[in-house]
Amino acid sequence: MAKGLRIASWAVAIAIVALCDGGFLAFAVMTIAEESGSSATSFMAETIVQGIAPVMWVLIPLLQLASVVLGAVAAASRRPAALVTCRSIMLFFKVGLIPFFLCGAVVELLFLVLGLHPVLPFVGWAMGAAVGVMGWLTMFSGSIWAIATAVHLYRQRIASGGELAAHIVLQLMFVADVVDAVILFVRSKAPAAALRTQGLPR
Repeated sequence: MAKGLRIASWAVAIAIVALCDGGFLAFAVMTIAEESGSSATSFMAETIVQGIAPVMWVLIPLLQLASVVLGAVAAASRRPAALVTCRSIMLFFKVGLIPFFLCGAVVELLFLVLGLHPVLPFVGWAMGAAVGVMGWLTMFSGSIWAIATAVHLYRQRIASGGELAAHIVLQLMFVADVVDAVILFVRSKAPAAALRTQGLPR
């Protein structure tokens, strides 16, 4: 990858993780403040959430699309050392978004429970489906970097075609994507270290 693309890839990854985790953090602070009866803190948190929510609804999908495009470009790169950048961004996404997905799982569970309500089943199921789709898109914006890592391992004949296909499938599923990313990170450790030693452009 060219230096400019590498910088852009890191900038997009950091922005996605910060906005996703930060959005849930602000929402959690607002909820806790409301429950504790702290009107000043609650008002401040609510103002922050209301202020950033419209921006996040537009900005995060655009950043996710940018991440997918950049990840695809990284996968297509013929530079062997692109593996170093791909595996690093993959790990950053998968570890950095753990708080987001843990909170998202709780929200998803609440909506599914609401779907069992005799009066509001549609609201619960519809919102649960919407949250699930948003979560999957967020996951895939990081999974594309895991897939790019797998592609480079295949291109360097470290992984077989069957392994590449398995990695792609696992990166499309919640939880399995994190386990698979750990496997990819370990598998790519030795070749990435060798590429760093050679000092090849990433």
